[in-house]
Amino acid sequence: MANNSHHDARRHDQASVQDHAPKDEPPAQNDNRDSANHTCAQCDKSGHSAFECVDGKLQCGTTTACPLCNSKEHSLDRCDEIAARVNTEYANLVEDLVQLLVLDRTNSPQVRSMNWTFYDVLLRAVAAGIKTGNEILGYPWSRSFAQKILAAGSDDPILDGKVHPKDFVHGHHHTSDLPEDPLFAGKTILEILEMRNSGQLDDDRLGKTAPFLTNHTAAAPVAGRRTLTDKEADDILARFDDSTPAYRSSRPETHARVDTARTPLTDKEADDILARLGVFAPN
Repeated sequence: MANNSHHDARRHDQASVQDHAPKDEPPAQNDNRDSANHTCAQCDKSGHSAFECVDGKLQCGTTTACPLCNSKEHSLDRCDEIAARVNTEYANLVEDLVQLLVLDRTNSPQVRSMNWTFYDVLLRAVAAGIKTGNEILGYPWSRSFAQKILAAGSDDPILDGKVHPKDFVHGHHHTSDLPEDPLFAGKTILEILEMRNSGQLDDDRLGKTAPFLTNHTAAAPVAGRRTLTDKEADDILARFDDSTPAYRSSRPETHARVDTARTPLTDKEADDILARLGVFAPN
């Protein structure tokens, strides 16, 4: 494994998690594992980094910051380090991504990605001989399960007595204290890949609009506001990181590129826009 990788796993108390003991290697140049003094790019809280953050965005059911660089300036799909390693050290990269996107995300929201969903990473790992496929690992949450958890209260029955992400304390709690997604619980890698290949996970991909929660109903038109044209909607939505087309129209030729000089939308602005598009009504 390259010495610029992230490979000391968060503690996993689940007996099912196998075959990912930490490696004794020199620290990486941009290694965010020693994160006690870091500020997380995902939630802006101190004491941990994005790779271990259990917070997520309700709208998409994922984390959004780059976990490799602990940066909100770019997504995982736009990470220069990953792009540089794809053609030069592919096997090491895949091994690192198994750690980063699967093991580090046990019982946590997935990292937002179009190119490196955790089940696609597992497929690459099996194909490369990094994993046999018979292992039972701890897995991230599906997007729909993450949305339900993130929307739930601390005493909601869906938690099954486990810790809510907002109550998770790094250095005190472990990912085994968080709810386990029943969709993936106890499954081998090969069983996860069978779900992927059969299309069971198609709705979980960011290329498709995630199944929103029932209280996110379509917003009623606001009096005095005209309906946005497709072009206007695409131009607005292009202000989001363009690695996430879930909220765009189905006509890719209209998608404007992100203007880096534009100020990122706030969550409130994003909710207002999505409500106008009829995606959901903000709480």
